[in-house]
Amino acid sequence: MLAFGNTEGETVISKIQAPSDVRSYARDLYANLRKLDKSGASYILVEMPPQTIEWAAIIDRLNRASTKL
Repeated sequence: MLAFGNTEGETVISKIQAPSDVRSYARDLYANLRKLDKSGASYILVEMPPQTIEWAAIIDRLNRASTKL
């Protein structure tokens, strides 16, 4: 799971605390997704970033790389 905050009550094999600033998040995004992919999990859940113009490119990349459950 790639998340900004707390995931209490969730069954999580591997969690990565994502940076909360857009530049650091963008820099680390693919490395973090690769780490989660190597964890062997059936699913990778990504908490959506804030729906603001600063995050638009990140949201676009996540949407292109994702499948909605």
